[in-house]
Amino acid sequence: MAIAEVVILLIWVIRRTRRSAIALLAPALLAGAVVLTAKLVKTDKEQITQALHEIAASAQGGRLRAARGYLDPACRMDLDGQPIGRREMIALGEGLLKRHRVEVVGIAALEITVAGRQAAATLTTIVTLAGAGRFALGWETDWARRQEGWRIVEVRPVEPEILKM
Repeated sequence: MAIAEVVILLIWVIRRTRRSAIALLAPALLAGAVVLTAKLVKTDKEQITQALHEIAASAQGGRLRAARGYLDPACRMDLDGQPIGRREMIALGEGLLKRHRVEVVGIAALEITVAGRQAAATLTTIVTLAGAGRFALGWETDWARRQEGWRIVEVRPVEPEILKM
C-alpha cells in the first residue's frame, strides 16, 4: 500500500491535477477501513476467549451469572459417572462459590480449536481462596455456534495443563 501511495504521489507531483490529489486519499482511506474492520470484527477464538474470561470474572465475584449466558440449555457434564445438566451445574458451582470465599479466578493456559460451527477449548484456571491458598482446575469444553452466539455444550474436568509440565 505504501508503494501505491508513493506512485500516486509521484503522479500528483508530475501532473498536479485535482484527480491525482484526490487519489492520494484512497490508500489512507483503505488503511483506515482495514484498521476499523479489525477492531470491530472478532474472530471465533476471540469470542470464546472473551466468554471464558467473563465466566472467570463472574465466578471471582461469587456468582455464575456469565456462565448462565454461555451454557447451552442442553449442556451436560459427567460428574463421578453421573451426567448432570445445565441447571445442576450452575447450582453446584454457585453452592461451591458460597461455601468458599473465592478471591481470584484466572486463566493460566488456554487452547482453542475451531472447526466450522464447533469448537473445543482446553483451559487451566488458577483459583485463589481466601486464606486457603491457590489451586489449579483443568477443563475441556465443547462449544457450538448458535444463532445467539457461541455456547458451551459439554464440560469435562481434566488434569490441569500446568501440572503436566
